[in-house]
Amino acid sequence: MERLRTGVEGFDPLVAGGIPRGFFVAVVGEPGTGKTVFSIHFAYQGVREGDKVIYVTTEESRESVLKQAAMFGMDLGRAVDEGRAIVIDALLKSRSDEWSLEDVSVESLVNKVLEAKRALGYGRARLVVDSMSAFWLDKPAMARKYSYMVKRVLYRWDFTTLLVSQYAITTQSLPPWEPIVVRRGDEVRVTSIGEFVDSFLEGEGGLDIGGLGYYTLSLDTRTLKPVWRRIRGVIKHRIRGRLLRVKASKGRSIDLTGSHSIYRISRGGGLEVVGSSDLRPGDSLVTPASVELPESAPSSINAARELWSRGVEGIFVVGLPGEAAGYRGVERSRGYDGGHAIPLETLVERYGDSVWSLVSGAKLAVSRGAAGDHPVPATIPLDTGFYLLLGFIVSAGSVDVEGGHVTVTLGPGREGYVGDVVEAVNSTAPGAGVRISSGARGMEVTIRSRVLSELLARVFGAGPGPNRDIPSIVFRAPKPMKRVFLKGLYAGGGVFDRSSGSLIYATDSRSLLNGLALLLLNVGAGGYRIDSGDSGRALALIVENAGRLDAIGEVLEHLGFHGGREAVQGVGALERATAGLAGQATVAVQRPATRGGPGVDVAGVTGLEHLEASTEFVYDLSVEGDENFFAGLGWILVHNSAFGWGLEHVADGIIRFRRRIVGGALRRYVVVEKMRQTPHDLRVHRVEIEDGRGMRIAGPLEARPEDLRMPEDLRRRLKGGGP
Repeated sequence: MERLRTGVEGFDPLVAGGIPRGFFVAVVGEPGTGKTVFSIHFAYQGVREGDKVIYVTTEESRESVLKQAAMFGMDLGRAVDEGRAIVIDALLKSRSDEWSLEDVSVESLVNKVLEAKRALGYGRARLVVDSMSAFWLDKPAMARKYSYMVKRVLYRWDFTTLLVSQYAITTQSLPPWEPIVVRRGDEVRVTSIGEFVDSFLEGEGGLDIGGLGYYTLSLDTRTLKPVWRRIRGVIKHRIRGRLLRVKASKGRSIDLTGSHSIYRISRGGGLEVVGSSDLRPGDSLVTPASVELPESAPSSINAARELWSRGVEGIFVVGLPGEAAGYRGVERSRGYDGGHAIPLETLVERYGDSVWSLVSGAKLAVSRGAAGDHPVPATIPLDTGFYLLLGFIVSAGSVDVEGGHVTVTLGPGREGYVGDVVEAVNSTAPGAGVRISSGARGMEVTIRSRVLSELLARVFGAGPGPNRDIPSIVFRAPKPMKRVFLKGLYAGGGVFDRSSGSLIYATDSRSLLNGLALLLLNVGAGGYRIDSGDSGRALALIVENAGRLDAIGEVLEHLGFHGGREAVQGVGALERATAGLAGQATVAVQRPATRGGPGVDVAGVTGLEHLEASTEFVYDLSVEGDENFFAGLGWILVHNSAFGWGLEHVADGIIRFRRRIVGGALRRYVVVEKMRQTPHDLRVHRVEIEDGRGMRIAGPLEARPEDLRMPEDLRRRLKGGGP
C-alpha cells in the first residue's frame, strides 16, 4: 500500500510510514490544538514530493495561511506562485479572485476543488479543507449527507484528504429537561439530557466520552430496530433564540431549538433528516415500537456488603454461625431479641473480604443511637416478592431513612391489596415489623426495618415519596420480574377502565413516565398514547383491550381486574383519572394501530409552538452509527446536530488533537484514533510546535486515549482521585 508522508517529525511512524493514498482523514480537536499546523505540514510535504496540492481555508485568509507556513520554514507562497499548489480562500469571498468561493456551500466547494485539480494537472493529489464546519452552518441536518457526498466525489479524483473539524462548533440542541435513557454495562436509567451532560461539563463546550462506556437508545436505520449505541460525546452551549415545541399524535412531544435536526418519514416512506424548523403538521415522526433491555439482575444481594460499600454506619450482624459467633467485640455489641449482635465494622477488621460469605446466612440490623431495629436476613432475594413490593413502593410508598421505616398507602378501592404487600414483605425481608392502620388517605402498611429502608434508598434509588423514578434494577430484571413490578405499580397507583379496556397510570414525574413507557415496550405491551392534563405535563400510557395482550393480561389477572376488584370501576375511569391533574401525568398503554417498521411506530405532527427560552444552555449527544437517539416525552427519534463528530463516521482515519494547561503552560497532545488498513500506534503522544521548525511529535505518554479526551479535573474525578 502506498503511503503519503505528513512532513511532521515523528508522526509517520505512528501510522506505519504515512497516510494511505486515497484516504479521507478527519483531523479533529479544540481550537488551538495544532490542527492547522499539522495540515500545513501535510500540504507542504506534498509540494516537496511533487504532488498536486490544494488547500481550502475557511477560518483564515489565504495570506494568513501562507504567513503561518513561512513562520515554520515552509515557503508555501512560492509553491502557489509557481503553480504547484492552490490555496482556495473561502473566508474573504472575493469575486475578482479566481481561487475564492463566492458562497460557502458544499456544491461550490466540490466544484472549485475539481476546477483547481484540473488547473494543476494529472498526478497524485493532496487536499486539505480547514475547516469543513463552515459548509453546513445553515443546514446542520445535512452534515452527514454532505460528508458522504464530498468523500464519494473526491475519492474518484485520487485525492488523499485531510478534513479538519472542531468540537466547539455546533448548532442548537435540546433543553435540559428532555428525557434520555442511558446504559452503562447493564445499568439502565432514565434521566434528563441536562443532568447527564452536566455531570461531565460545567461550562460550554464539547467532550468526547467514548471511552467511558455509556450507551443510549438509538435506531439502526437499516433494520429499523431500536438498538443500544455508544455515546461518543456530550455537547453543551448557550441557547440562541427561542425553543420549538413539537407536538405529535399519541401525546408525544419534544422541545428543541429550531435548527436541531430530527427524523421524519419521507413521502416515499423512507427516513430523512430535517431541521425541526422545517417540520409541518401532518409530518410523521419516528417512535419505538419495541425495546430490548438487559435481563442480568442478580437473583439475590448481600445486604451487608451493599450497605457497607455505601458508607452506612451502625450495621450489626445477628446470629453468626459457628466460630464467628464467638468473636463478639463485646465493647460495641448489643442484644436483639435475645441474640448477640456484633458490629459489622468489627467483623470486617477481623475477616476482611471473606466476611461477606460469612455473614450471608445471618441477619442484619442498623442502629441509630438508642433506637433498635428489626433484624432481617443479610441475603435479600430479588424474587417475585421483592419486585412486587418495589412496584408498590414506587407507586404508593415512601421511604424514611432517618425514621427507619417504609410506608405504603393504599387509597380507596385498593384495600384488597394490603395482603399482597404484607406477603411481599414477609417474602423479601422476614423479620421486619409490619403495622397496618387506617388513615385519611386509605390503608397504610408501615414496614419497620432500617436495613430495608437503607437498601431501598441507597441501593435501589427509591425516593422519599411515590412517583419519582423507576429503579435501575427493574430495567435489567428478567421479563417475568418486570411484569411483577408492573403488577405492584398498577395495583398501588393504576386504574383500569373496563369500558375501554385501558390500563392507566398517573404521575407528575416525566422520568417515571418515560421509564414506564420503556418497560411496557420491553415486555410487549406495544405502543401507547399520552394524555396531558391542564399543565401540559400530564401523560397517559393506554392499552386498549388490555386483557388480550399477554404481558398486560398477566398483570390484569393478578390484580383481579377480571374478577371485579378494580381500583376504579365503570365507564369514565380515564376521564376521572386525568381530570384536573394540573402537573401530573397519566400513563396508559394502547394497542398500536400503525407501525412504521419492525421496531418503530410513527407519530404525526399535530402542532408546533414557539416558546421563550427558560434555560441558559442547551445540550446534545454524539452517538455511534447513525448519530441519532430517542428523547423527549414518549420517545421521539432525533438527530445529533453537533459538527464536532460529523466527519468521523465517514472517515478512513481519525487524528485527534487536544490541549491542556499544566502548571501555567500550554501542552498539546495527539492520538491516532483510527486508520484503516494500518497497524497504528494507539498511545497518546506529546506535540511540540516551534517557530522556524513547525510541529514535531515529542514521544508517548502514559495517558490513555480516553484520558486525552477529557479535562484533567474530570479525569481525576472519574478515577476516584477527588477534585
